[in-house]
Amino acid sequence: MADWKERILRLGKAVKLERAAEEAYFRDLAATKSIKERIESGILWYPVEITKQHYTVGEYVELELTPASASAYSKSNSFRVGASAILFINKAERIELRGSISYVSKRKVRIILSTDVMVKNHLIEGGAVGIELIFDDRPYRVMIDALEKVTRSKEKPIITLRDAIYHQKIANNRLANIPPLPKIVGLNESQITATKTAHAAQHISIIHGPPGTGKTTTLVELIRGLSTYESKILVAAPSNNAVDLLAKLLHQKGLRVLRIGNVTRMGDSITELSLDEQVRNHEEWQRIKQVKIQSEKAHREAGKFKRKFGAVERQNRGLMYKEAKQLRNWARDLEDRLVEQVVTNSQVICATLVGCASEPVRSMKFRTLVIDEGSQALEPECWIAMHLAERVIIAGDHQQLPATVKSKDAEHLGLTETILDRLADRIDESVLITTQYRMHPKI
Repeated sequence: MADWKERILRLGKAVKLERAAEEAYFRDLAATKSIKERIESGILWYPVEITKQHYTVGEYVELELTPASASAYSKSNSFRVGASAILFINKAERIELRGSISYVSKRKVRIILSTDVMVKNHLIEGGAVGIELIFDDRPYRVMIDALEKVTRSKEKPIITLRDAIYHQKIANNRLANIPPLPKIVGLNESQITATKTAHAAQHISIIHGPPGTGKTTTLVELIRGLSTYESKILVAAPSNNAVDLLAKLLHQKGLRVLRIGNVTRMGDSITELSLDEQVRNHEEWQRIKQVKIQSEKAHREAGKFKRKFGAVERQNRGLMYKEAKQLRNWARDLEDRLVEQVVTNSQVICATLVGCASEPVRSMKFRTLVIDEGSQALEPECWIAMHLAERVIIAGDHQQLPATVKSKDAEHLGLTETILDRLADRIDESVLITTQYRMHPKI
């Protein structure tokens, strides 16, 4: 590519085309397909029964739903954990509640609603309940924003990465006189070489190999070693499952891990590492909760005054509303400080690539970013996280099939070509891991 700006423009156009294709897919299903066809396509369960509901982490409401009959759902199920969806109640006035899928099985789905209000029986009475996947454009918006920042950036790390990725040209990519990594346990020779090469790389390095060669294991040992020299490391991947696995393994190694993101998109085994859960398990949380309760009580008391009241009652109501607001602001300040404390205490921050566009990650700076599943990571996704770090270590299998995109035009513009594809065989700081642990020796 003669001009990196041309590549960025093409990627931006490709992201917009993919967004349009995804949106058109959902719009077409909603507008032209019958309920039966949408059920058969796997994006709709209708009607369903609410079998359970409870408050979950972050004080959101989680509902468990089962199909009311065999014809209410399809075996070709498109529901996935983390997908955006609406719970709707079909009655004279349709009710819609937005949320995220938190669990999926053959005949059961759970949704965490973006509300803290239980779905009362009177809401459902006289109506049929359904759940349907919807289009979510946030990933596309943050990818486009990240690409625009690449074009505008004057920061040296971004300029260096830009040159490396688009021109396969990188100078001074080896650090001199670096302290050795702590003793590495349980890795083979090629894995140890990969950790040492990544540790010594100043700007970018690649760890690649076929499935079953222990790339994730290598990353965990590398991150454990780097944590002795760096106060915080950013770890990211395109999928929630990959991020959850890394977070879990790093936690098991004794590192202080913070998993950033929507708790509805995390696996049950690592919710204890989420920001919401760590804040609520902190000894200071009960104090904050009491202040919130006092604020709500003052607000309720103020609302008890009748419309027709005298000057004294009006003044008292105003004072109560003022007190409620002050208590609410105090609780928010206390919670902000507690969040900052939890973040400061963490050694490793784990998030999806798109999740890196959310607070508190987007306001942070890191020495090192580690990206796993690099063969599935669209380049615009990677830039979201790469803006936050001085160097990047990418792991994956560049022989693996790329992420699936709906738009053929977006694919032709290069959206499926990953950074791993471009650099795995072109930079010196790229190590192939070869020993196979998963397949039968004859394979």
